[in-house]
Amino acid sequence: IEITATGNHLVKYRSIDVAGNTEALRFAAVWVDGTKPVTTSSVTTGSATANVMLAATDTVTGVSGSGVASTRYRIDGGAERVGTTAAVSGEGTHTVQFWSVDRVGNAESAKSTTFLIGDGVVDLPGTVSRVAGADRFAVAAELAKKGWNQGGVWAGVDDVIIANGEPGKEADPLAAAGLAGIYNAPLLLVRANSLPASTRDVIKAIRAKNPTLKVHIVGGAGSVSDGVWRSIKALGVTTAKDRISGADRYAVTAEIAKRMVRDLPAGDTIPGVLIVNAENPAAFYDALAASPAAYSEHLPMLGVRAGSVPPSVQAVLNSTLAGKSRYVVSAPRYVSAGVYSRLAAGERFTQSTSVYTAATDIAKELVEHDWASTADEGLAAKLPDALAGGTFLGKRGGVMLVTSSTATMQPVTQNYITATGAGVDNGWVIGGTGSVTAAVETKFRQLVQ
Repeated sequence: IEITATGNHLVKYRSIDVAGNTEALRFAAVWVDGTKPVTTSSVTTGSATANVMLAATDTVTGVSGSGVASTRYRIDGGAERVGTTAAVSGEGTHTVQFWSVDRVGNAESAKSTTFLIGDGVVDLPGTVSRVAGADRFAVAAELAKKGWNQGGVWAGVDDVIIANGEPGKEADPLAAAGLAGIYNAPLLLVRANSLPASTRDVIKAIRAKNPTLKVHIVGGAGSVSDGVWRSIKALGVTTAKDRISGADRYAVTAEIAKRMVRDLPAGDTIPGVLIVNAENPAAFYDALAASPAAYSEHLPMLGVRAGSVPPSVQAVLNSTLAGKSRYVVSAPRYVSAGVYSRLAAGERFTQSTSVYTAATDIAKELVEHDWASTADEGLAAKLPDALAGGTFLGKRGGVMLVTSSTATMQPVTQNYITATGAGVDNGWVIGGTGSVTAAVETKFRQLVQ
């Protein structure tokens, strides 16, 4: 008897001899597996690497098969490998073929997924590019396109971070860098009561490619109103509103830290906490310089006052972030020796109150901790234009430097670029010529070529 139909079968049988004697009816339960496994894929891309996650099942219309024995794949036509994660490296377009085999040998036909690593542009050593826009909102939008719109398909961008980019509201977008890293999300800026056209267009473009796009709002209704949320919803965003807020800017940083711990990707860790001054705008450039590591290494950035630690921040340090190393980013003028002691901090990144010197000191610390690389160096002059620049450099794994808006690059910044220029693959000028002059851009290019 040959049975080919997948599923459970009951076979009844008996024998009769030549004299007509008939044995009792017997029964045999037979299970046949004729189903092939089904494998699906998902791709997470970075600036230079990608992971293709493979998941296989062995059921058809509710009928279980024998189970998946192995999942196999080839990267760019290479050797056959066994596993459920295909790690791919190198900028450019790649194709991964994959299929699975069940325990009785049923093999599915090979499928494939094709994706782009990087921005599709061949980066030559010493390349310097300017990312600019009509205003701070447009600059953030352009940084999102440059950093996350790989091959024009916004691959893997399932989340967007929204924060207020108006004057006086800089603390929220700076502190959001770590949250953006948790979600592999671009940071976009809005006004308290309106959605800038440049921001709207980017959200709309991402939503068109990723229908389940989630929007995370940083700040309370006074920073980003529900009216702005309704404007975002009108673009076709179907997910629920997600607002991370607190009683003040310090509490917002604490709530961001809690969210980062809650949604930390599997297998990742939080190596420590960055302590920044969220009280004095003069110290905000220090937070900007540290924000690439907040993004790339999942380091929460907590805000303090120069002479005190707000209760909300102390509470999260005592609970959610208990035992984590604490790094004070700024000089004693912005985070006093007393606060440093009360925090039981282990390291201060700079002693300088010069935004230019502090940025180079912070860049050196990030590289020394292996949290960043000088292969990508950003150069900013005005904080409004650069608010999303730290997140962009975090996506690239680079550092952020600061100069002035004069025709001459700040000497300490020039010295740092000169010392590291041989290892710079990509330099990024953040903002228009009103922020970083054309002469400074030219000097930057000379130093890294």
